[in-house]
Amino acid sequence: MLTEQFINLCCVILFDESQKVTQNVLSEINYIINSYNEEDVALPLRKKVELVKTISKLRNEKKSTDQILDDIISGGHFTELDSYIKSLENRKLTLDKLDSALEQVSKKKQFTSVLQDIPQLENFIQKIHTNGFSDLGEAVDYWDKILSKMHSRSLEEKRKNSRMAIKELDLVSDDYDNVLDQISISYSGQNSISTGFSELDKYMNGGFEPARLYIYGGTSGDGKSVLLNNFVKNAVEKNKDLTGPWNIFTYFTMENLIDESLVRLYCSITNEKVSDFIKTFAEKRLTIQKTIKEWSLDHNAIIVMSYFPATITSVSDLVAYNDIIKHRYIDEKVAGKKGVLRANYVDYLDLLKSGQIFDLHRLEMGQVTIDMKVAAVLQGIPWITVSQLNRSISINSRINIKDSGNTEFKNVKIGDEIENDTGFVKVKQIFPREIKKCYKITTKSGKIIVCGPKHNFPTTDGLKNIQYTGLKVGDKLYVKTKTNNDRKIS
Repeated sequence: MLTEQFINLCCVILFDESQKVTQNVLSEINYIINSYNEEDVALPLRKKVELVKTISKLRNEKKSTDQILDDIISGGHFTELDSYIKSLENRKLTLDKLDSALEQVSKKKQFTSVLQDIPQLENFIQKIHTNGFSDLGEAVDYWDKILSKMHSRSLEEKRKNSRMAIKELDLVSDDYDNVLDQISISYSGQNSISTGFSELDKYMNGGFEPARLYIYGGTSGDGKSVLLNNFVKNAVEKNKDLTGPWNIFTYFTMENLIDESLVRLYCSITNEKVSDFIKTFAEKRLTIQKTIKEWSLDHNAIIVMSYFPATITSVSDLVAYNDIIKHRYIDEKVAGKKGVLRANYVDYLDLLKSGQIFDLHRLEMGQVTIDMKVAAVLQGIPWITVSQLNRSISINSRINIKDSGNTEFKNVKIGDEIENDTGFVKVKQIFPREIKKCYKITTKSGKIIVCGPKHNFPTTDGLKNIQYTGLKVGDKLYVKTKTNNDRKIS
């Protein structure tokens, strides 16, 4: 609730012309005050709350303290508060007290944000007590959504707080030291995690920089998971520091299981082909663990691989798991020393879910990307992931043909020389245009879905497609709606 002490504190801050009272502070005060309806504020305090809103509005209009006082007193709307308003001009805060007051506003803002989730928590508890959920799955899904939404909001608040050191910069009046210090950190390359590929590192300021998100795209079968696995292996080998704490790297996979990921890492370390490894697995079984552990210890690094189910895992879940790793290796000593989380590798972006509901998949992926960026800034480490690209090329796409210039893809002939990254190459074969059969699915609600025969849909009986697993009329598709109900194919 809003107390008179906090309202008075806001008024004093708003009358302070210190550079520390930035636009961000004004926004936080506005957020807090506007989060309360008039009926939620005690009657004797309503006039003061209105005063806070008015002063904040005038501050946003860049008016000075004298102008604000003149506007408010001349307006006559706050006559009963005239003596209080005049006293504000003389209630100056010392720098220490101002810092403390701004911290109090920040905490109040975070607490006010938390209060938004209370109705959903109360609704969940009420449903539990009244048996309002149809089954355990519905109850768990509802709880997961609440937690995901709460965690996303918390991440956003912490992201903003992490950038408080550089709130704004007046290029004429302000001192540049904070910004110059940040530039030095951001562009030194000293804290970057090497990709292991010299040419890539060269263009990336030494590798993956802290607090940044990196996304590599490719079509199915292009080797996205292999690339990510190599990035992890290279990070261990190229960032070796035997005198410091453990370098900890987390590898989150929603694509391949842990056994598949371990095989790829082992083969990458020993430079073996996976096919050869499988043939001799029985004789190598006893040495695999020894090889990987010795390799890790030799490079003062720890890789934690973790599998999460696709389509039901959010960025918040991954961040929460990072906290477990932090407790295991950072808060407590292992082999006499602590560790430092250096980077997160995620396989892959498209298999994550957001904490919100979107009608279009691309919008949800946009939110997941934002969540990853927020997490990277919050943790101060790079997040590296891969994304699935559409493998199809339109016949109307354009390409450069030697001596003919830019033309449509469908006009290319055998013998033409087409341009690629290294120059021109001769076309030796043209495959006939392929027309694939598509299907139209109509849900009970009337929504139409056009898909290929191999497109997998999440159903109550697992993933199904038309060609192999027999998706049929009557199956229930899982779709995100406000009530999270299943829709039945009609």
